[in-house]
Amino acid sequence: SLEIDADPEHLFRALQNLLRNSIEAIGEAPGEITVGCHQAGGESVIEVADTGPGLPDHARENLFKPFKATTSPHGAGLG
Repeated sequence: SLEIDADPEHLFRALQNLLRNSIEAIGEAPGEITVGCHQAGGESVIEVADTGPGLPDHARENLFKPFKATTSPHGAGLG
């Protein structure tokens, strides 16, 4: 068993956003989303992965810049 010390609402929203992004990335093609959790160096690590095409270079360059990393005309770039 693994226990995570986190704000449940924030964790829920973060995971919900990541999963929504994964679903959109896969689109209509067959795909897979995996979610895992493990301990590393005393920290809990949650991993979300999908078989989508990945981020374009321009989005990857701005990935951690708020309001810059969106790949959607309606996105805020906060996902």
